[in-house]
Amino acid sequence: MSLFFLFYGLIFYTNPRLKHNEWMKIFAGMFMTGFFIINYGQFMFSWQASHFDGLMVSKVSFVNFLKGKYLLFTATSTVAFLLTIPYVYYGWRVLLVHFVMYLWNLGVTVNIVLYFANRNAKRIDLSKSASFNWEGVGATQLILSFLLFLPPFIIYLPFKLLGNPDLALAALATCGVVGILTRGFWINFLEADFNKRKFAILDGFRNK
Repeated sequence: MSLFFLFYGLIFYTNPRLKHNEWMKIFAGMFMTGFFIINYGQFMFSWQASHFDGLMVSKVSFVNFLKGKYLLFTATSTVAFLLTIPYVYYGWRVLLVHFVMYLWNLGVTVNIVLYFANRNAKRIDLSKSASFNWEGVGATQLILSFLLFLPPFIIYLPFKLLGNPDLALAALATCGVVGILTRGFWINFLEADFNKRKFAILDGFRNK
C-alpha cells in the first residue's frame, strides 16, 4: 500500500486547480513520505498482540523495542522520500515540500504515533484475513488520524496568511529537526508513559 500511495502526488500535481496550492503539496508530501508510519503506526502495538506478553519478559528492553520502531519508520520514510524525487519534474518547490514533510514525519509524526500506541489496547490476530477485518480499529485511530494532519496546517496557516510561505516551510522543517534531535528524550518519555499503562494494554491484548 505504501508503494501504491507514492503515486498519490499525481492526483494533485497533474490537476491545474491543485498543483499551485501549496497546502495540497504539504498534504501530499506528508502522506507519501509518511504513509507507512501512519498506516502501520495507527495499530501499534496491536501487531505484536499475540506475543506481547513474551516481549515483556524477554531480554529485549522496551527502550530497544521503541528504538526498533524508530529505525523501521526512519528507513521506510527515507526510502519513500527517495522514491518521490522524480516529482521534481513538477518543480523544485515540490521536492522541497516533500523534504520538509519527510523531516516532519521523522520528528513529529513518529512521536505522535508512538504516544497513541500506548493508548491502544485492541489486539489484531494476524492469522485472520485482512478483508473486512475491523480488529484493532477504535476511537484511538480516529483521534490519531485527526491529530496527525491538523498540526502541519496549524503551523502553516498563520505564515501563509502573513504572505510568507517560505517561513511556514522553515517552521515545519524546524519542528521536524528538533523532534529528531530530541529523540532520546521522547524515547524516555514514551517508556515512562508505557510503564503507567502496560497492564491495561496487556489485558486488552489477552482478550479474544
